[in-house]
This record gives sequence, structure tokens and C-alpha cells, in this order.
Amino acid sequence: MYCRQHFTENYKKVYELWRQHNPECRMYMDAKKLMNQRSYIMKHKKITEMEVEEMRRELQESQRSHVEEREKEELEHSGTIRNGEQKPGAESTTEEETEIHQQRNQIHK
Repeated sequence: MYCRQHFTENYKKVYELWRQHNPECRMYMDAKKLMNQRSYIMKHKKITEMEVEEMRRELQESQRSHVEEREKEELEHSGTIRNGEQKPGAESTTEEETEIHQQRNQIHK
């Protein structure tokens, strides 16, 4: 049951991303049809392995940039700046928060 629910949530997220990039394209397409189309393409090798790898790289790069943007927004919201300076009137970050941000940066590099 958990796997089925997790899979359902996953393909709905993928559909939402696809729909953001293609708002006017194939209006009849829903999340299930999109996943069926993907399965068909992969099963019958309608695109080359090289094209698949290129798409994966592009997706990873876009995800990294989104994560970096969110982290930057979080830092600006909390009042700290990347180089360790602090905005006037902002609370200082704890050592634990600094360590968490460093770990995130290491993961995303």
C-alpha cells in the first residue's frame, strides 16, 4: 500500500513539473497518461540512451539551481548572508544552523 501511494505521489509531482513547462501542450494529458507515455517510450526505445542521459543531467542541474535559490531565500529571510555577514537587526544563527547549511552545500556540490 505504501509503495503504491508513494508511486502515485511521485508521478503526480512529475506531471505537475511537466505541466509547468508545457502549460498549453496536450491538454488531454493527465498524470496517468503521461506515465503511460513515458513507459511506452522507454520500453520501445523511442529515444536513445544518450538522450535519456542528457535529460537526466538537465533535470539534475535545474533541481540544483532550485535548491540553491531556496537556500538563498531562506538565508535572506533569516537575516544572514552567505559570506557570514549579518543584516542589521537580524538574529545571529546558531552553530547548529551553520553546520546544517554547510552539510547541505556539501551534498549539492
